Amino acid sequence: MSKLKIDRSFINDVAARADDAADHDGHYRHGQSLGLKVVAEGVETQAQLAFLREQAATMRRLLLHRPVPAES
Repeated sequence: MSKLKIDRSFINDVAARADDAADHDGHYRHGQSLGLKVVAEGVETQAQLAFLREQAATMRRLLLHRPVPAES
């Protein structure tokens, strides 16, 4: 199955701004209609996480899994 990744810039304000939420919803539904797995990238806040959980979206969460230096 192919994936459609939604860049973090599209989810920055999804919980606070109706137009950003509508944009995400449009991307999500469009990807699903094409049979793609839709992945939201860079979830950083609890508000983003809550919004995307309501959408049942697959996420890559910087909120929970921060990048670490290679020497760690």
